[in-house]
Amino acid sequence: MPPPPAETDVELLAQLLGAEGPLTVARLAERLGRDPAEMAGAVESLRRAGCEIEVHPHQGLRLMEAGLGCWADFIQHRHTGGFGR
Repeated sequence: MPPPPAETDVELLAQLLGAEGPLTVARLAERLGRDPAEMAGAVESLRRAGCEIEVHPHQGLRLMEAGLGCWADFIQHRHTGGFGR
């Protein structure tokens, strides 16, 4: 039996979705209030959810495609008041 899917890092996904270009790991970590060393695991969790993330050694990370596996967590996080009536 495969392990359950990891929860999507919705805060990182939101930063990448809103970016107009690549963001360095240091900049992302600063925006999220995290240690830059934590970012590799967060990026990997998005990749496991089906996101395609381009990595450039000098410019940083850029979200190329958001995978379907991340949207349920993202939408639930954004709509904390619940759905429907």
